[in-house]
Amino acid sequence: MSAYGQTPVHDKLGFDHRNAVDLAIHPDTAEGRAVMDWLRRAGLSFIAFRGALSGAATGAHIHVGEPSRSIRWGATGAPQAPHASGRM
Repeated sequence: MSAYGQTPVHDKLGFDHRNAVDLAIHPDTAEGRAVMDWLRRAGLSFIAFRGALSGAATGAHIHVGEPSRSIRWGATGAPQAPHASGRM
C-alpha cells in the first residue's frame, strides 16, 4: 500500500483522497491482474494507472475507491478525475 487516505502528494495534486487507497502494483503484472480480478469479484471500484498521468497519477499503481475528486471546485485548469473501474 503506497497511500492510505489523504497524503501530501494528494494535497499537492488537489485531490480529496480521504476514502481511497493506492496500491503500488503495476496493473500489467501477474500480481496486478490478480488484484484487479479480486477487486472486480468483490465489487470494489478501482482505477488502474500504467504510468504517470499529468494531474492524476505520479506513476503506475492501482487506486482503490471512487475517483479522487478535485478539492479546488470551480478552479480554472483543475485536474479532472479519470473514470472508475477501468484501465488507463
